[in-house]
Amino acid sequence: MITKGLHKKMFRDALFALAIFCVMIFSSCDSKKNADPQKIAEEHNDAKFNTREQEANAHFLTDAAAMCLQQIKLAQLAQQNSIRPDIQERGKILEAEYTKIYKTIIYLASKKTVTLPSDLNDKQKKTDTDLGFEISTDFDKKYIDRVIMDHNDAIEEYRKVQKETTDTEIRSFIEKTLPVLTGNLNLIKTYQQQ
Repeated sequence: MITKGLHKKMFRDALFALAIFCVMIFSSCDSKKNADPQKIAEEHNDAKFNTREQEANAHFLTDAAAMCLQQIKLAQLAQQNSIRPDIQERGKILEAEYTKIYKTIIYLASKKTVTLPSDLNDKQKKTDTDLGFEISTDFDKKYIDRVIMDHNDAIEEYRKVQKETTDTEIRSFIEKTLPVLTGNLNLIKTYQQQ
């Protein structure tokens, strides 16, 4: 009788310990799942590179990749949610252009062993979610404002890195990409005035 009661208590204790273990495992998985992909990539790169320039180049490629992912998603939203055919068509073009730029960034990053973000960060996802619920002239205005702001930020960063980096491949990438960014910015600004 005593052994039967002891076995039940041990079984309950083991079951309780297993339940706590499962909660700990699932909560740790959930915290990693919600981590910012860009910060994770930057942490990996910080651990890999020793020199200031290597770290700066890795940071630039990480930012450029995040910007491309954001612009691809925004271009897809423009195709789906804009009520203006010109913005829908520009969305198709932008999606293709930023996909091509992103592939180039992936190639450069792989050559330089730079870790890139695997997805949009929470702030970018929130912007996309907020815009995703708009289907009207409100969407068009918010989309145009967002794309202009993102392009201004990107152009500023590209120019800064262009002046500072000695990496010829990154400099060449910037020289090829800056005119695309500037051209897209100027075109999107014309939509703002319509």
